[in-house]
Amino acid sequence: MGLFKSREKKARDIEHQKAEEELEIEEKKKAEKEREEFKKYAESRILTISASDYVAKEGKNLTDYDFKFIFATRGHFEERSKSAIVRIMEKGIEIGAEVIVDVRVSQKQRSPYVSDLCLIGTALIPKK
Repeated sequence: MGLFKSREKKARDIEHQKAEEELEIEEKKKAEKEREEFKKYAESRILTISASDYVAKEGKNLTDYDFKFIFATRGHFEERSKSAIVRIMEKGIEIGAEVIVDVRVSQKQRSPYVSDLCLIGTALIPKK
C-alpha cells in the first residue's frame, strides 16, 4: 500500500509541476503583452515634437489646452524597476494630460560612476 501512495504522490507532483509551468508561461505572455501595449501607448503619448506642431497635426488650437511643465527623475539609488519614462507617463496621467510634448532628456553626472536621469516635457491638458 505504501508503494501505491508514493506512485500517486509522484503523479500528483508531476501534475502540479506541469500546472505551475503552464501558469508561469501564461504570466510571461501576459507581461510581454503589457510591455508591448505600454510601448505603443508611450510612443503615441510621449512626443519630442512641439506643442504647436502637435495641435496643428490634430487640427486643434493651442487655446484648447492648458499647459503644465512636468518632469521625472531616476537617480542612481532609486528604485530601478521604474524608468523615468514610466514616471513621467504616470505624472501625465495623474493630471489628465492628453499628451506630453517637447520631451527632452537630461543627465547629471554626480561622479564618474553615478548619474541621475531626468525627463522634462510639457503636458497638454484639454480644457473642459
